[in-house]
Amino acid sequence: MIKNLIIVLLLITSANCFAQSKNSQYDPQLAQKLGADEYGMETYVMAFLKAGPNRPKDSVARAERKKHI
Repeated sequence: MIKNLIIVLLLITSANCFAQSKNSQYDPQLAQKLGADEYGMETYVMAFLKAGPNRPKDSVARAERKKHI
């Protein structure tokens, strides 16, 4: 059982090593033009908005409040 686990872990580790190889299609000029980093990746930001405790519970009151905003 432990021998099989060790073999699986070694296979997973070796697969990760090969996955980190350089991209042969990387174009530094295009990356710079698009604002990408040295790996050709751009940074994005994601935000989750949550309704606060002061929102109206009634759907009619909520619709009225939206009209005034």
